[in-house]
Amino acid sequence: MKKNKLFKSFYILTILILFILFITSCNRGKPHTIYDICYELSDDGSYYIACGFKNRGYTLAIDEEYNGLPVKEIKEKAFRRCPCSQVIIPDTIEYIGYGAFEGCIDIRSMFLPFVGAKRYDTFSYGQETLGYLFGNDIYNKTKQTTYNDNGELVTNEYSIPSSLNYIEVRGDSYIPYHAFENMTNLAYLNIYDCVSSKNILEGCSNLYILKINSNTINNVLSLFGESEFEKSYKVKDYYIPNTLDTICINGDLNDNYINGLDSLKYIEINNALNISYSSINSLSKIEEIKIKSNIDLVITNMSFSNKSIKKIDLYGNYYLEEKSFYNCKNLTDFDVYGNLNNIGIEAFGLCENLSSFCVSGNIGMIESKAFDGCEDLKRIFVGGFVNGKASDCLENCSAYLDIRGGKY
Repeated sequence: MKKNKLFKSFYILTILILFILFITSCNRGKPHTIYDICYELSDDGSYYIACGFKNRGYTLAIDEEYNGLPVKEIKEKAFRRCPCSQVIIPDTIEYIGYGAFEGCIDIRSMFLPFVGAKRYDTFSYGQETLGYLFGNDIYNKTKQTTYNDNGELVTNEYSIPSSLNYIEVRGDSYIPYHAFENMTNLAYLNIYDCVSSKNILEGCSNLYILKINSNTINNVLSLFGESEFEKSYKVKDYYIPNTLDTICINGDLNDNYINGLDSLKYIEINNALNISYSSINSLSKIEEIKIKSNIDLVITNMSFSNKSIKKIDLYGNYYLEEKSFYNCKNLTDFDVYGNLNNIGIEAFGLCENLSSFCVSGNIGMIESKAFDGCEDLKRIFVGGFVNGKASDCLENCSAYLDIRGGKY
C-alpha cells in the first residue's frame, strides 16, 4: 500500500516536471512584442535621440518622448541588423540618420512621418528616397534615382528589404521624386495626407492598394513611371502595374482622375463634395464601390452605367435621381449606411441581378418604377421609416418592403 502511494507521488512529480520543462521550452527565445529602445540626450539637452535597441521583438516603435523630453532624431545606423518585422516612427521625429535600418531584412511594414532624412513641404534638391533609411548593405540592391544638392540626377543603390510590402506615410509631408522606385514587393501604400512629386511609384510592379488625397495629388497617373516593366499596361505616357486593383481617394473624384486604370476592381471615396461618375464608368473591371460623405450627395441620371459593378456601399445621406443606376446588370448588393432622401424613377431599372437592398436609416420617397425589372430582388430592408412611395414603385419586381421604423 505504502509502495503504491510512493509510486503515485513519483508519477505526479514526474508529470509536473515535464510540464514545466515543456512551458519553458515553448517560451525560450520567444520574442517580446515590442522592442526596448535605447536613447541618448542631445548636446543641448533639449531632446532625445533614438540610438539602438536592447531586446528581441516584433515591433520597433520609437517613443514620442522619453524622460519628459521629445524624441526628435534617429541616429545613423541606430537599428542596424535589427530583426524586427514592423517599424513605427512618430511625428515628433525631425531627422533620421543614413542607414538607420540597414540590414533589417525582416521588415514587413513601416509607419513613417516622412520619406528620407527629414520632412519637406515642397520639392527641393537633395531630397532622399526611401532607400536612404536602409543604406547600402550586402543584401538586396535596389536602384533609386533622385536629385542631388546641385540639381543633378544621380542613381544610388540601397539595400531595401524584399520583405517590405506595406508603407504608410502620415502627416502633410512632401513625397520626393522616385521615393519608392523599383520596390517590386511593395503591395500597399497609404499617402492620404501627403503632397507628392511625380514618378514616386516607377517600377513598383506588384502594387495592389493605393490610398491618396485628391486635394493634394492632382493626377494618379503621374505617380507612376514612364518606363515599361513586366506585368504593366500603358495609360498615356505611364506604365501601371497589372496588380493594382484597389484605390482609396480622400477628397473629390474629378474628371479623368482615374480614367484608364483598367486593372481597378475596388474604389473607395471619402469626404467628397463632387464625384465624376464618368471616371468610374470608364473602368472596365470595377466591381465594388464605397462612398463616404459628410454632406447630402446627389447621384444623378445615369451616373452609374457600368456593367461590371457588383456591389455599392454608401455612407451618409443621398438623393438618387431618375435612372441613377439604370441597367447595372451585374449589380447584386446595394447597402446604404444612412438615409436615402429619394429613389428616383427607374433608379434601379433593369438591375436584373440585384438581390440585396438595405438602408439602415430612412427613405424619403420611392418614385414610380424605381425597381422596375429587378427580378432577383425579394426584400427591400429599411431600418427606419419610408415617408412616401408611388403605387407602382415595385412594378415588375417581386420584392416586398421590410420597414422596421413604421409607415407603409
